Amino acid sequence: ESFLKKADGRFPVMDRMDSLLALRIRTDDPAGLDAMLDGSVETGLIFPVIPPNPRGGEVQSNAVPLGEGLLAWLGVQKVDSSWGAGVKVALLDTGVAPHSTFAAEIKNVMVVESAVGPEGWHGHGTAVASLITGKLRGVQGVAPGADLTSYRISDDKGRSDTWSMAAAIRRAADEDNQVISISMGSYGDSRLVQDAVEYALGKGAVIVASAGNDSYEKPTYPAAYPGVVKAVAVDALGEHLLFSNA
Repeated sequence: ESFLKKADGRFPVMDRMDSLLALRIRTDDPAGLDAMLDGSVETGLIFPVIPPNPRGGEVQSNAVPLGEGLLAWLGVQKVDSSWGAGVKVALLDTGVAPHSTFAAEIKNVMVVESAVGPEGWHGHGTAVASLITGKLRGVQGVAPGADLTSYRISDDKGRSDTWSMAAAIRRAADEDNQVISISMGSYGDSRLVQDAVEYALGKGAVIVASAGNDSYEKPTYPAAYPGVVKAVAVDALGEHLLFSNA
């Protein structure tokens, strides 16, 4: 509020996140903004967030594919329908469309709104959700009894940003989700996302985030932050695949 009073309308406010004491503003005068600040305000950029590159990159010639053997590779012979019961899982992604693999329609919290129905959304979030609570043969989820909520943080083409991600992490933590799954990432280190991650971890949440599929030696954020479980790609022998970020 102090900043807004001093700014006196010079910097249009696009959004605000009071829980993180953050304002999203637009400016064509960064020098004027810096001159107005007195050191009590921290500034940073908002970075793009994308799902992992589906095309991936190079795979070593001797890699052994998992095929439909993922559950067996995990040591699971048969999934018990009660697995995950009592556990609240938040999926931060592109939204989850109705599908026959789900016993019931997944609730979508619209952090980012859409002008079209779920049939027009990017399908990444639905695919990831099937790995958690899906029930069809070949796409059997490992926690079919979990209470899964989708937090839609992307537009219809799968594009998001660190502002939306931070808002969803904070909200998922405040809504008592014990597991927060984020199969998206950014190559920009956002202090806002870092603060949201630290807040969620402080509330006891487990955050699992994808490292990215661009063959880089550094994972995307938030997977790169301390305390976050980094998800990478391996083959049936447990060997790290070359396209997966380290």
